[in-house]
Amino acid sequence: MNIYSGSTWGSDTALECIHDDMKYRQFVIDELRPTREQIDLLSRKIGELRYSFVRTLLHNLVKGKTVRKQTLWAQLQLDPQSLLAFAPVLVERCFTGVTKIAGRLFKGKARHWPFCIDEDHCPTNRCMQE
Repeated sequence: MNIYSGSTWGSDTALECIHDDMKYRQFVIDELRPTREQIDLLSRKIGELRYSFVRTLLHNLVKGKTVRKQTLWAQLQLDPQSLLAFAPVLVERCFTGVTKIAGRLFKGKARHWPFCIDEDHCPTNRCMQE
């Protein structure tokens, strides 16, 4: 069964699906006694879901879309660490914004690193590749 059926990225339904997916994986960890390897895999996926929840939530807020308070409250009760995920998401969004501005200033040549001027000053060696 596809739990994401009918939900699109950036919708309130997507937030509910992400929450339900996290709830399911947390249930498996808490109740079904998985192996250490399975716990590691589930924990990594929970971290990804936490990040996706925050990104989707911020997207909805910025775009003026609805956010059900019940979903937000349920997520915070299930996973209080979701609050900590705001910091890296905001840093990523700010960095992406700076990169876009730099790309415009350097006519699209600084796509990957906002402060690259030429190939010799690029820490990633990808900025000047087209």
